[in-house]
Amino acid sequence: MFPSNYAESITLTVLILIGLLIIRYLLLRHKDLLFKFMDINMSSKKGTVIIQIETTTKISKSSSLMVVNVDGERLLLGVTQDSISNIKTLGKSEGEYKNER
Repeated sequence: MFPSNYAESITLTVLILIGLLIIRYLLLRHKDLLFKFMDINMSSKKGTVIIQIETTTKISKSSSLMVVNVDGERLLLGVTQDSISNIKTLGKSEGEYKNER
């Protein structure tokens, strides 16, 4: 069970570290599946902000336009590899208008 010499001990330690790095990579890469598997509810709690991407349109290989809903306020964002810019505030979402009436 336990390594008998120093070289085996180092090898076992390196293999364990590589395994942990692979598990970490897979969890970060597929975190949406992890949340679904664990049945984690990502809905709003008091004091938290909900951010939802409503629509995405590719403009070029590395840039796109996004309509994002942030706590009921809709924003048109320009997204590139290097930056995110608020192009226009579109106002409240339709769901927010219905709640006010």
